[in-house]
Amino acid sequence: MSRQEEIIRLRELLTQKRNALRKSLHADLRLLRDPRSQNHGNVSDAANALADDEVSTRLAEEACRELERIDHALSSTNFGVCEGCGKRIPMARLMALPYATRCVNCQREHEENKEVSTATVDAI
Repeated sequence: MSRQEEIIRLRELLTQKRNALRKSLHADLRLLRDPRSQNHGNVSDAANALADDEVSTRLAEEACRELERIDHALSSTNFGVCEGCGKRIPMARLMALPYATRCVNCQREHEENKEVSTATVDAI
């Protein structure tokens, strides 16, 4: 299979993943409850409900971040090309992380720069 065919297949897989995430998020958000509106039999039940909601919220947040990464990758006019250096992202990386928009080296540099920026803001 040619690189172009693999890229097309990966875009299709990402589109399917995006649709599944959206559907899952919609269902998860409907399940989250307002703890004040619940009639719990006792404090233990209320605590369990709050813990369940916390876990659901964290999972929904992670799904949102993944959805953002997928949307960003799919919106790229040069899917499979590194945003940093402009070279092709190796297929092995795309197969492992289909929404990658940078090669490993550029991603590492991007993360290091982000850490430095955060440290600088924290120091101020």
